[in-house]
Amino acid sequence: MKKYSNVVIYDVCGTLYNSNTTFDFCKWRCKGKLWSLTLSMCNLKLFKIVNKIAENLFNIHLSRRLHLLSLKGVNKKILYEEASSFVDYFLKDKSITPIYNMILKDISDGNKVLLISASIDPVISAIAKSLNVEYISSSLEYIDDICSGNIDKDLLGSKDKLNIININKVVTDNTSDYELCKKSKYSVIVMNEKNKRFWSKNKIINGECFEL
Repeated sequence: MKKYSNVVIYDVCGTLYNSNTTFDFCKWRCKGKLWSLTLSMCNLKLFKIVNKIAENLFNIHLSRRLHLLSLKGVNKKILYEEASSFVDYFLKDKSITPIYNMILKDISDGNKVLLISASIDPVISAIAKSLNVEYISSSLEYIDDICSGNIDKDLLGSKDKLNIININKVVTDNTSDYELCKKSKYSVIVMNEKNKRFWSKNKIINGECFEL
């Protein structure tokens, strides 16, 4: 794995964009198709309860698994092309303006910006390309360039284990990035109703909170 140093790290979902980019991409590309109805079931209260139980007891993310299955059988090149359009036409209205302006300033100031996200490679690659920065993401499994509907490399909850030294800044909303923030010289925490209690209790010494 490539070694990174002296970087400014940005999370993507809930930080740069008010979006779960994996879920939204899957729904966006399936609009009007049979999978669209299937994925809409994930919004049902009963499904959310079952998903939460499976996640807490067995570390199984049913909703994520279902969304990824909607990509099964699709050519890698097509997914990357669709992801580029997704960024241009869907995510452009989902950016969290103060944080997006922050990353643009870091880029213009010449800082080495690195996107790190547990979202899937077609989407994060497209976002990174639009910003002209590097990225590390979860990766879909491809067999002969056809998506299997599975994850090959998963970053969910494990960003702090990446080969990165001398982190200058971390910008994130994820509570699972707590250990990563502790390794950073400075952190910007994007607070919302879901994570406010955690970040209020687990304060970062060298950093600030940005409340949405």
